[in-house]
Amino acid sequence: CKKDPTAYSTAAERMLIAIGEPELIDTSRDPRLSRIFSNKVIKRYPEFSEFYGMEEAVENIVSFFRHAAQGLEEKKQILYLLGPVGGGKSSLAEKLKALMQKVPFYAIKGSPVNESPLGLFDPDEDGPILEEEYGIPGRYLKNIMSPWAVKRLHEYGGDISQFRVVKRYPSVLDQIGVSKTEPGDDNNQDISALVGKVNIRMLEDFSQEDPDAY
Repeated sequence: CKKDPTAYSTAAERMLIAIGEPELIDTSRDPRLSRIFSNKVIKRYPEFSEFYGMEEAVENIVSFFRHAAQGLEEKKQILYLLGPVGGGKSSLAEKLKALMQKVPFYAIKGSPVNESPLGLFDPDEDGPILEEEYGIPGRYLKNIMSPWAVKRLHEYGGDISQFRVVKRYPSVLDQIGVSKTEPGDDNNQDISALVGKVNIRMLEDFSQEDPDAY
């Protein structure tokens, strides 16, 4: 973790890595661009080079991820693209999904939600140790364990060394870290498309409240 901070980076940080650094363009030196951008210095990201004339919109998106990566209020918010038909919203969303697949992440092996292993550590007790020995800032230890991880932890007698960590790449096809859900009626939208639902076949062996029943 000391040599590779991406081992514990958040989704927003991995997105910024995939986007890369921008090219600064002084539009005052180009007569055509100066009329469009009023002689401003604009940022153009190579990954979004096919989105002509959308530099401002792209910069707003990058700013959202940059603030989220810094742990600001944006990390709790949803990025909402608003614009007219044919304005490039769907194309931008597809591009963001493609970029998300470029940088891998580390998750607990077997976790149905691909959760970070840092959720297994107590921020107050283990935070200073992880920061001193591995350089992991304490703000990365704010995750709450999933019910699945809590059950496994009880089975292991509280020994977190029993957990295994795997390196995974987000995938649209495999729905790992990236998924698509269709909007429905606001009055009867089924949330199970996002959070899952009880597997009836598993109720023979587990109670309805058991994490393994989902």
